[in-house]
Amino acid sequence: MDECEKRINQEREDRIKYHDDHLNPIRAQLKGIQEGLVKEKKTRIQNEKKIMQQIQEESQNMQDDITNEHKMRQQRMQDLDDQMTQDTDLTRSFLDRFETNATETANSYMGDLESELDNRFNHQDKILD
Repeated sequence: MDECEKRINQEREDRIKYHDDHLNPIRAQLKGIQEGLVKEKKTRIQNEKKIMQQIQEESQNMQDDITNEHKMRQQRMQDLDDQMTQDTDLTRSFLDRFETNATETANSYMGDLESELDNRFNHQDKILD
């Protein structure tokens, strides 16, 4: 029986060696593929984090630009409102002065005209008397 057991053990060792010889390269390839997958996964995660950070930064930049644009537009609107108010005040002031000057000139002209007419009537009255 020793001989049978010896042959069985030898057969088992030969089969194990045979399978190990054929399976070890496949196992090495699988290990390399698994390591590659793990490395690729880590790289993808890093890249995704980097992209998410870039998106966050770009979003913040856009929000800042929108806020700045809003403030600038509000300032421009305020400046325009101030300018329009100033222009309106200047126009109102000009029109008030123009009206005052025109009224004074018209009153002066009417006064001179009335005075001229009074002088003519007085002169005609003197001639007729």
